[in-house]
Amino acid sequence: MFNADPFSLECQHNLFYPFTSEAEWKFASWLASSGLSMATIDECLSLDSVCFFSFSTMSTDVVLCKLIELLPSGPRWKYQSVKTESPSQCDLQVFYWDTIECLQHLIHLPSNNGQIEFVPKKIYSAMDCTQHIYTEWLTGD
Repeated sequence: MFNADPFSLECQHNLFYPFTSEAEWKFASWLASSGLSMATIDECLSLDSVCFFSFSTMSTDVVLCKLIELLPSGPRWKYQSVKTESPSQCDLQVFYWDTIECLQHLIHLPSNNGQIEFVPKKIYSAMDCTQHIYTEWLTGD
């Protein structure tokens, strides 16, 4: 299930695939979330100073959108109808995300590369290891 991404082989060599580098991925992420119009994004991508940075895979807003569509999507919303004990005009619908899908998505984000730890550790305040420091969930006994 973790390797369900069709581009997992490319990601082994380039963590930021379909973009060529981390800088290009960050720039594309900023463009996509900036709220700029498509015409303004086109104008931005055609600037000589932007072309200088060799963002070769992004030449127009259309190409940028196609690259973004190649990225794995996040977890999808799910819902379940719940019958209540008291009468109601319509069924109650509870919307939720699957926890496992959320964790899988977070683990695969390029921005989290090297940021998530799964190995417990002990931190001490001095070299004699007498004072244990508890700061995060992986620093417990």
